Amino acid sequence: MGDPRHSPPTTHDGAECTESPERIHSMSRFAIFGINYAPESTGNAPYTAAYAEALAAAGHTVTVVSGYQHYPEWTSQHRRWRWSGSRTGGPRLIRVPHAVPAKPDARGRFALEASYGLATLPAMAMVGRIDAAIGVIPTLSGGLAARVAGTLQRVPTGLLVQDLMSTAAAQGGVPGASRRVASAVAVAERRIVKGAHVASVARGFEQPLHEIGARSVTYLPNFAHLPPGRGEDVETVRDRHGIPRDAFVVGYAGNLGYKQDLATVLAAAWRLRDYTDIYFVVVGEGAQRDMVQESFLGEAVRGQLLPLQPAGEVPDLLRAFDLLLAPQRATVVDMSVPSKLTAYFSTGRPVLAAASDHSETAAQVHASGGGIVVPPGDPDALVGAIQALRCDPDLRARMGASAAAYASDAFDPGRAVERFVAWCEELADERQW
Repeated sequence: MGDPRHSPPTTHDGAECTESPERIHSMSRFAIFGINYAPESTGNAPYTAAYAEALAAAGHTVTVVSGYQHYPEWTSQHRRWRWSGSRTGGPRLIRVPHAVPAKPDARGRFALEASYGLATLPAMAMVGRIDAAIGVIPTLSGGLAARVAGTLQRVPTGLLVQDLMSTAAAQGGVPGASRRVASAVAVAERRIVKGAHVASVARGFEQPLHEIGARSVTYLPNFAHLPPGRGEDVETVRDRHGIPRDAFVVGYAGNLGYKQDLATVLAAAWRLRDYTDIYFVVVGEGAQRDMVQESFLGEAVRGQLLPLQPAGEVPDLLRAFDLLLAPQRATVVDMSVPSKLTAYFSTGRPVLAAASDHSETAAQVHASGGGIVVPPGDPDALVGAIQALRCDPDLRARMGASAAAYASDAFDPGRAVERFVAWCEELADERQW
């Protein structure tokens, strides 16, 4: 990545001049701890992979300690160690074995966290000397591993917070996540964050992170990570998946998890079952997959469930929908920013969010001008918005254009990775002083 910060500046007559010390970044060694990594194509894995690759492309030595591909299917066949290095100067990757719960409830997630956290300990010896440790949250064990590595080597620690785990436990609707569990997660999160430099993907996270003792908080929004797609027309894509050509298609794509309120989506679809031109498509995997599948197979609603699609086909599939849904549970306020929003906005299709007015999802939709926000957990409100947008193609077109413009500005991949690299370099510079 041609970063001008690493090129000697010149005077107006072309002669080289000397940079001031504060602008010079020596090549540093980083360890990134995060269980999710490529080839996982959803959640935070694409961001971690892109950031690690950009850091290596900037000339730094990068080692990633990750788990095996398991999300959002919650299945994995790997139970062994694997180390791989890049001959092209990319990140070195250490895959560690860990539990993959068949049911991602509170107990299953604890097994995942604990097993990954324990496996990172021997991996630290393989990492070698570093100048900074970076943990990716979620999971908490990724953050804890970074704090341990930073303490052992007496180097700065940075945390990239994609979700607030304490509020996720309290708000996300995960089975078994009692108040006691949420309280324990909050205590662990506070101890991991306290004294660390934190990069937050959402403005709404900043105040809570300061309150629990972060040394600094930097806003680093995510980026739209959709590939260009094949450029197929809508009819071709709909024909391939058996979607009616002339239908008004309401689509959802992403994790079928507990914090996504798909039950309300299905309730709205049931109320609209007599509108033969309205067709629902749900794309993804996750804990609520069986519930969604039963609704479609039982013909309680008109539509279909599709599995996760190859990354190269996702953009064309999203553009084959007329309206994109972003549903959340009513309790979800400040725990996360759905990664699907960056992809949704970039397709140029309007977004209908069912989310709390105080949530990051609502804030992003309002800021983009690319959609409508209705109260969560209210299928009648969802029905009303679907019907209104179905009858107003001009409004949909304006919203879609606004969403695409917002994505190209706010979620530009180039600027996002540059911000991350700069944050990491400043982190490593702290050790040098």
